[in-house]
Amino acid sequence: MAKLIAQIQLLLAISLAGLKQRRLRAVTTVVGAIGVVAMLVSLLSISEGYQKVVKTTGADAGVRVLMEGASAEISSSIPLDEVALVRRNDAIASDADGKPLLAAERYTTVKLSSQNQTLEVNAPMRGVEAASYVLNGIRMVAGRQPESGRRELAVGRLAAQRFDNLGLGEQVKITNSIWTVVGHFESDSGLTESELWADSGALASTTQRADVVQTLLVKLNDGVSVQSFANALDNDPRLHVYAIDQKDYLEKQSGELTGFVNTLGYSITLLMAMGAGFAALGTSYASVSARIREIGTLKALGFRSESIFYAVITESLLLTILGGFIGAVGAWWIFDGLQTSTVLFSNNYTQVAFAFDVSPWILVQAALLAVGIGMAGSLYPAWHVLNIPVSQASAERR
Repeated sequence: MAKLIAQIQLLLAISLAGLKQRRLRAVTTVVGAIGVVAMLVSLLSISEGYQKVVKTTGADAGVRVLMEGASAEISSSIPLDEVALVRRNDAIASDADGKPLLAAERYTTVKLSSQNQTLEVNAPMRGVEAASYVLNGIRMVAGRQPESGRRELAVGRLAAQRFDNLGLGEQVKITNSIWTVVGHFESDSGLTESELWADSGALASTTQRADVVQTLLVKLNDGVSVQSFANALDNDPRLHVYAIDQKDYLEKQSGELTGFVNTLGYSITLLMAMGAGFAALGTSYASVSARIREIGTLKALGFRSESIFYAVITESLLLTILGGFIGAVGAWWIFDGLQTSTVLFSNNYTQVAFAFDVSPWILVQAALLAVGIGMAGSLYPAWHVLNIPVSQASAERR
């Protein structure tokens, strides 16, 4: 084994020293690996960043209640008499004052100017109650909460970064009314941080829809399952709502975008990887073909075919790993933390602000991809080496 390793090291040193004569093919292999890995990392970081924003970090995210048939809050409408019935459900926990931990929330979209863009885009605006701040894990990082009945806004961290005129103390025109930003907040869910929050009554008077809310968020008593609570709502003929775990609801909101990006990312990467694999194949095969006589001489001198086989593979792996490293580091430097937003796959038809996230798992996939390209491009030339007779190789190019 020690002799085999020593032979591989010597052969690899000789091969790498000769890369100058094959520099064009070697550069093609490295560049191909850079492109493939950078593409994979950049696309998957979109999906990772969006999922990170949508997922909640709270230990108990609560239960979301929507109108029957509604897949998102924007399409839900729950009459106030049904809200009162749900509020009286014994499964709902109470706060220190004995009030049910239930937040009846209004939800709508408003047109705002996005920073660095000339067009107005949809922004999510939520009318909330006092319980909303508790159930959503809201932390005021600046200013205060909006007061009851006043046109005041608390703005999520991501929304403040994404939209114009949402700084503390600034005013913004929404549905022909002037609203003043009085606070900024963070929350357990990055999705909430893309929203504008107002007093529920103030928003109802502006939208002229005081008779309904869009959604309820509740906290259940210890020991009460989401399914039992959902069954209780289903079995009440007076109600036309359904309940879903908040974490499950948020994950469903991200399903379309993450599925699309992952499918697109892996499909494009597969096609590019095939091209990079052929480039690596060409480099390895050219290296072997140009050195047939040298290989025969090495075999005659006692170098084992296995050592030449592993040296060819190792050379290809070093080139693709180098390209993969450059591609991964470059993509991480460019994309990690890059702020963007999307509306295309938002079920609520609003801008959801998020940042690209190059996670360790994405970098692991990039490393495996680089190794795969190197292996795919070197196995056949290396196998060819094993099957070259010494006499044929020694006679080559005389």
